[in-house]
Amino acid sequence: MNFEDPTPSPEKVTKAAIRVHGEIFTGKTHGEAMIQMEEKYPDWLESKASVEDGFITSTGRFINREEAGKIALDTGQIEHLEAEEKAESGSNLDSEDILSNQERFEVLRKSFDDAESAFEAQGREKAKAFLRGLYIELAHMNKSTSEGNPLEKWNPAGDLTEAQFNELNLRRKKLSNAIGIITSTGEIRHNLNDI
Repeated sequence: MNFEDPTPSPEKVTKAAIRVHGEIFTGKTHGEAMIQMEEKYPDWLESKASVEDGFITSTGRFINREEAGKIALDTGQIEHLEAEEKAESGSNLDSEDILSNQERFEVLRKSFDDAESAFEAQGREKAKAFLRGLYIELAHMNKSTSEGNPLEKWNPAGDLTEAQFNELNLRRKKLSNAIGIITSTGEIRHNLNDI
């Protein structure tokens, strides 16, 4: 006898995703997906490539943020009340809407581990692909209202504790200083951040 339920489970949002050049990069957060994309396409910004961000569902579909919000709301995946209100109004879903702050912190911390390991094992060029995604995700979690540098100081209204912010921001500064930037004259400049 077969007692399996023949009713298929509802489609759910499973991963954040970015599509560029017809290729899809995924992660728990869009920052994590961006790091993968930048490893393969480090010049995507300069090339003005068409980039779509969205999500992958349990059926393997790439969907936009608005459809993802509807699915996440219908299946009870929304993690925060404000995200539920946003989805009900038809607004776009963000990866943090379905992950807890602690899960997002752990994903970002692992991304820093990966960037530092890439720098040690493969050098500056390999690690450089991580920087933009790390910066964007850290700034997004800090929810800074600063006009200048969104990582200048910890924002108590953000999604990180002060200790989490300080840990990751110090790691960002050290990594940025180690990798450096290339100036218009071709010179590599280090020590860009006060530590």
